[in-house]
Amino acid sequence: MVVYEPFPTVPLSEFHDELRFEWPELPAPLFDHYLLKTAVDMAEKGALVRRWVAIELEPGVTRYLMQSPDGMRLWQILGVRQSDCSFECSHEVRRSFVPPETCCVNDVAWFSPEDNVLHYSGCAGGTLYVSLSVVPERDACVLPRVYKDRYYSTLVMGARAHIMLITGQKWTNMRVGAELLNEYNRMLREDAVEVLTKGQRGKLKMQFGRVM
Repeated sequence: MVVYEPFPTVPLSEFHDELRFEWPELPAPLFDHYLLKTAVDMAEKGALVRRWVAIELEPGVTRYLMQSPDGMRLWQILGVRQSDCSFECSHEVRRSFVPPETCCVNDVAWFSPEDNVLHYSGCAGGTLYVSLSVVPERDACVLPRVYKDRYYSTLVMGARAHIMLITGQKWTNMRVGAELLNEYNRMLREDAVEVLTKGQRGKLKMQFGRVM
């Protein structure tokens, strides 16, 4: 059995007011498109949206389908930990990006993105806890609430940049749009470092490119 950690969501319309203040005449579907485009970009580049999955290990079963019930797309597996049946001890499980070269390797997990399957070779029984980075689907109508609670400014900045860069419109401004996009990338780098270091600032740098 695969149990996903639930998290609250908010509709895309929660972010409309900020954009409508700048573009009162634009339709809501256009706002939704660029908000979702930005949210996906943030989740893919920064691994900002994370959740836990608990997998009850079954004897003889080595493949577990990782398909979120709320439409979030699995992007990365960040960590795997196994607890025994008594929950008195637990240990980290080695991760691999490819299947082991031999079938005799124990206690290793790897993910097949083409079929969304987590493969596990190790001790049967107990629970496997998997830390995931997830991404909203491109046709989603809602976003994880973390976008509103922690990443509101970054999300709105990215959407503003994309809207400003739409070509051939009366509001199009390539110079301002490029500046907004550069600012969005700067904010996203800061958010990604904050998540990666759990608030402990260091010398780590992440590069997402620059608009010229």
